[in-house]
Amino acid sequence: MHKERVHQLHHFRTQVLIVDDDVDSALKVETIFHHLGCQTTCALNWSEALKKMCATKPDIIIMDWLLDHEVNAAQVIKHCSKTFAKFNSQASSMKYRTQNRPQVITYSSLTDAEINVPQTPYFDHLDHWQKPIPQRELLIRALGLLNQLHR
Repeated sequence: MHKERVHQLHHFRTQVLIVDDDVDSALKVETIFHHLGCQTTCALNWSEALKKMCATKPDIIIMDWLLDHEVNAAQVIKHCSKTFAKFNSQASSMKYRTQNRPQVITYSSLTDAEINVPQTPYFDHLDHWQKPIPQRELLIRALGLLNQLHR
């Protein structure tokens, strides 16, 4: 990778939230984005993910489709959207979320056709990555995502 591109990615300090109940999988994704200059945070269950989505301002959310206790990414997005909607009318600081929506990438062993992500005014679902994702492919996808985000 060219030094100029790495420097450019560091400049943006993209906030990435990784949500996965498998620690090894979360660390694999976290390592890639961290090495690309992103500021990363991990959540290992759905309740931690909700708290971090509400408390932080992630630019990108990489979320395993099926989390602990049979909760899926669609349910997490719905619940978080309800929370944002509840506070959106009360707190002007939350209003940015309809303008600067996190880009969500889901991933699992399921195919894209087997998942259904709800459309909300608070999140944009960009893609679904099918597991297993080899390390090199994950790097290529992460770079493509960052390039798309910063055009």
